[in-house]
Amino acid sequence: MYAVLSILIFILTLVLIIWQPMGLSVGMSATMVGLLALITGVVGIADVVHVVSIVWNATLTLVALMIISIILDKIGFFEWAALHMARMAGGNGNKMFIFVIFLGALVTAFFSNDGTALILTPIVLAMVRSLGFSREMYLPYIMASGFIADTTSLPFVISNLVNIISADFFDIGFFQYVMRMFLPTIFSLIGSLFMLSIVYRKNIPNQYDLSTLKKPEEAVKDPLLFKWSWRLLFVLLIGYFLSETFAIPLSIIASIVAIIFIIFAYRRTVVNVKEVMKHAPGRLCCFRSVCMSLFTG
Repeated sequence: MYAVLSILIFILTLVLIIWQPMGLSVGMSATMVGLLALITGVVGIADVVHVVSIVWNATLTLVALMIISIILDKIGFFEWAALHMARMAGGNGNKMFIFVIFLGALVTAFFSNDGTALILTPIVLAMVRSLGFSREMYLPYIMASGFIADTTSLPFVISNLVNIISADFFDIGFFQYVMRMFLPTIFSLIGSLFMLSIVYRKNIPNQYDLSTLKKPEEAVKDPLLFKWSWRLLFVLLIGYFLSETFAIPLSIIASIVAIIFIIFAYRRTVVNVKEVMKHAPGRLCCFRSVCMSLFTG
């Protein structure tokens, strides 16, 4: 009976998330359904505690990475990278398609698949629009940045929320994980590139006009914060590898760097810290936690 009720509540969750009646947010819908699951006895307090013990590190890491990603987006970091990529392609549409895939793989590796899907994809869309591409030409580049976000979310523990949960559950260190998953990521990247090229080969333009693109440096809205972001990202990467040696949760490393980013951003006029915190993925994490509670309970 509880299994059937769990499925019904899960379906209700999806309906509320998609329909959003009366303007209910994702987080509010997930919270209401979570309370319903507790009241009906589908899940108990012990189940909630169990789920929290599993996902707390992954959740805090995701929130910290998204805060860092949003700040970087606000100062033009990702747009700068995308414009550099478009110029490196030299006006060749096929080269740019390949570079978009590689850029998406890099952003996914360091900022998670959610960061690529939510931040990089809109930037790529805006860029191909500025190049005057037709709607049929949009799709290859949008798919290249969106699809690759999942297929290459393997190299680092922080590249995917599921990676963190799995690594925590099986007690796998950051460096140990990289050594095991780096090669599969390469094959996944090559396979994705090969298949996407075949599927969208007719929609990729041969040439595009570089003169319609602005210079990469024009995308940088805060040069000082942009300069410091590289140093902080290097510290973040070093911290990931040291986390295994000193048994420090990844969420602690990511949260410390995120707090430093917030402090730096707060002192600048370009980034609205309140807006950044508002767009942190708390609602997404709440939804995932409710789903996990339903099916583990």
